[in-house]
Amino acid sequence: MRRVESMLLTVQLKDMINYPLPAFKILEALTAASCQETFCYERAELLGDAYLQWVVSRFLFLKYPQKHEGQLTRMRQQMVSNMVLYQFAQNKRLQSFIQADRFAPSRWAAPGVLPVFDEDTKDADTFIFGEGGRSTEIESEKGLRDDGDEYYRVLSSKTLADVVEALIGVYYVEGGKNAAHHLMNWIGIQVEFDPKEIERIQTSHAMSQSILRSVNFDARKVP
Repeated sequence: MRRVESMLLTVQLKDMINYPLPAFKILEALTAASCQETFCYERAELLGDAYLQWVVSRFLFLKYPQKHEGQLTRMRQQMVSNMVLYQFAQNKRLQSFIQADRFAPSRWAAPGVLPVFDEDTKDADTFIFGEGGRSTEIESEKGLRDDGDEYYRVLSSKTLADVVEALIGVYYVEGGKNAAHHLMNWIGIQVEFDPKEIERIQTSHAMSQSILRSVNFDARKVP
């Protein structure tokens, strides 16, 4: 039943992203190691992080030919930091799709059957999160159990950022750069060039090279 619920959520997210990709691959990018499943997002996150860094570096290198490497590095950090990716994930409510909790059979109940929870655990949850406090380092998601009681699920900001990178990695592996760029655009990471802008940048670069070639440096050597 847990797998069915996870897959239904994954299909819902797939429809929101609107790009053809196997749903079970997207589920892998949404599953944390804490679930203790046979798969998790960590491998895809490694690839997604590397690809995102490269794409943003290329974008900044071409868009700002006059800026030096230190400026480009700072600009890249501002575009792909964990906190920025966390904000993108929040805007798309990815926390609602992430699988981060280990399945506990003792706490599962069949549909239509009221679940039985440990009262001490439920009281502790209410004590910690019932005041509605929230930190920038965590994302708490509020919901309702079948018996009508409220519950909160807490995810760290890094988990949400990691899932964004994992999704990029999965979309790149399964659909190539077009799929990865579609996912990044959907998330909010804008790294696409207008063809005319690329032509303008290349023309500007070619002009500077032609100027350098026109200078006779040998004639300017100091004896």
